[in-house]
This record gives sequence, structure tokens and C-alpha cells, in this order.
Amino acid sequence: MSSNSTWDIVLPAQLRQEALQHVSRIAASALEQASALGSANYWCEVALLHAYLHLAFPDLGYDVSAVACLNNAGEGLRPSGKHGLHGGLSGIAWTFEHVAPLVTPGHGGLDVTEDPIEDLDRIILEQLNEDITLNQFDLVSGLVGKGVYLTERLPRSSARNGVEKVIEKLRKSVYEDATGAAWYTAPQFLHDTQRQLYPLGYYDLGVAHGVPGVIFFLSQMFNLGVRQDVTGDLLLKARQWLKNREATNSGHYRYGARYIPGMPTSAARLGWCYGDLGVGAVLSFAAQLSGSEDDYHHSISVVDGTLSWTDSLEKIRDAGLCHGAFGAAHIYNRLFQRGKQDRYKQAAIKWYEHGLSLREEGIGDTGFFAWRDDLPPYRHRDISFLSGEIGIALTLLASMTSISPRWDRLLLLSSKPCAN
Repeated sequence: MSSNSTWDIVLPAQLRQEALQHVSRIAASALEQASALGSANYWCEVALLHAYLHLAFPDLGYDVSAVACLNNAGEGLRPSGKHGLHGGLSGIAWTFEHVAPLVTPGHGGLDVTEDPIEDLDRIILEQLNEDITLNQFDLVSGLVGKGVYLTERLPRSSARNGVEKVIEKLRKSVYEDATGAAWYTAPQFLHDTQRQLYPLGYYDLGVAHGVPGVIFFLSQMFNLGVRQDVTGDLLLKARQWLKNREATNSGHYRYGARYIPGMPTSAARLGWCYGDLGVGAVLSFAAQLSGSEDDYHHSISVVDGTLSWTDSLEKIRDAGLCHGAFGAAHIYNRLFQRGKQDRYKQAAIKWYEHGLSLREEGIGDTGFFAWRDDLPPYRHRDISFLSGEIGIALTLLASMTSISPRWDRLLLLSSKPCAN
């Protein structure tokens, strides 16, 4: 389970200038879009991009624009909204905590108090006191996402208190049987179309909304020495449960999108949110955190299986992080940086090239789009981090500079090193 601390440039030299032009174009366009939308979440996502541009190009004023974005986010904040990590209050708070030290050491340029998110902290912690049936468990909208934010706040005592609350809620909401332990996605937490298809809910097998995200969070807490009696026990059982959900005769994939007892496992394409690439990568990083050699090698075998998938199986139609070409590229790049194994570098380059080829001039300001199967004309402008242009720009930046993309903690592809 070797790990290399340096971050190498992987994008071929002939593509770097083109990539830089796209990144610069997205950065300028995203500022305009955030101003038009006035959303605190969008302002924070633009701040995240401009902060990493500042790290890469410190003399171009991106620190000033990042600070301005955070101040605008603070002015437009609506604490009564969603509390999730992606698109909610926890994500806003995470961005303040992560970005402010990158652009203004000591928060000197921010129009806020010494701790700009103390009030947000209190709201999120209070929400963790609610009845367990009101809490989703997942990364995007639920407990794991709140845990990612609170981990970013460690070693503060409030954050330690918060992650322990998350662990306790996960302990109380776990379902156990002879095959291990898992967390069930109840129907009230599904979108309308999903609820119509699955009126009783299901076990989610993806990173974004499912059990792999819980495993990563528990591994991180175990690594930090937080409630090891609980996290160690849940980890052992959850890993075993997930291994028992592997498809045995699918022909190519190991992990489908969801599991319903008595029904065939549903297929999942290549992506971060669902499927073997995202699941295998996240589980491999989780195994590093918890120190499990067997789980590490098992998860790497899942990832390596994707290297031989054909284009017809991958079905990637857009470029975003969640389930697009640059999401695949970034995962392979992150895997390459860990052990400098060439097979991952070559896979990353392949997907960076494919992502760049997907642009269609005339769609929005940048030519990048998000594909929607259910909404003609299918190609739509999306500036967001998870599925749109901001995430695209961040991963392109990570491919052509030596700046480690610590922002991918939001995707469970890296972990904040901190004392417990």
C-alpha cells in the first residue's frame, strides 16, 4: 500500500495549453454565472476553483477573486436550506474551512469574524441531534457528508463531538444479517422517479449515495483513533457485506448500482458515483486508512478490471466529475499518483483526451455540457462542481500542474491528515 507524496504532471505537453485555455475560460464564466444566480453554493464552488488557480498561478489575482466569492457566499447564505455536503450547508461550510487558509492565511482578507463558520457549525451539530429517521446516511446529502465537513474542522472539540455523533447515528441505523452490516436507503430519501421504481427503497452500492462512502468515513475515523471500538466493528462487517454483494456472473462488472434482496444486481457504468472504478478506488483509499492489506488488494483488483472495459460498456457521454470522462480521468490520475504505476497514468491520459474531445462549441460559454437522458435536447449547461464546468476545470488543473488536488476530499479520493 505504498504512497508517494509528490504530484506529477500527467497531461501530455501538446494538450496543456488547450487545457489551460479551457480552465481560464471556465474560471471567468463561472464568476459571471455565480453573480447571476446569487447562490451561496455556487459562490463557494467558484471560490474553490479560484483558490486552486491561485496555488498554481499565485501572481494573477485569483486569491482576491476567491475571497470575494466567499464574502458573496456569506451574504447570500440561507441557513434554513439543505444541509448536505453537495449542494447544501455542509458543503458551504467545508469550502470556507478549506479555502480560506489557501488564499488568506489567518483569514485576513475575509469580511468575517475569526471563525467564519461558527454559526454554521452550530446549525449542523444541532441537526445531528434530530431523530435518526430524519437523517440520510450518504455522502451527497447525509451523515457521511456531514462527517466529511466535520473532519475538515478537526481537531476542534466541536468537530470531534460532531464526528462522534455521526458515528453513533451510523451505529444505530445499521442493518445486520449473516452476511455483514449495511445501511438501507429508505424510500422517503429517493427522488420521485426512483421511488416509483423502488417503493420500498434499496441498498445503495455507489460512492455518492451508498455503503462505500460509509466505509471510507469509518476508515478515516478509525485511522484517527475516533471510537475505534465502534468504527472497527462496523468496518469489518460493512466490508464483508459489500464483498458479498459482488456480481458473480455479470460478465464484466463487480459492483452494480443497488441491491434488493432476491433480485438481480443492477448494472453500473464506469464513473465515480456508481460502479467499479469509483467504488474500487474509494475502497482502496479506505483500506490504506484502516491498514487492511487484504481489502486493499481486493479493491485494486476491482479497479484494474475496469482497465479492459470497452467503450460500449463505459457509456460516458459528458465530461463532468460525477459520471463523466474527467471523473474517470481524475480517479486514474489519483491512483497513479499513489504508486506511480504507468497503467493508471495511461488510463488517465486516455480519459483526459476523451473529455477534451467531448466539447461542443456553442453550448454555454465553454462548450462543455452535462448530459441528461430524461431532458431533451440532452446536452445542458452545468457550471457545478459535481457534474459541470467547475469540476472539469479543477481536474484539468490537477492534470497539468504539480498542485495536489486536496479538493477531492469531497469525493472521498483523499483524506485530511490531522491529529485526533
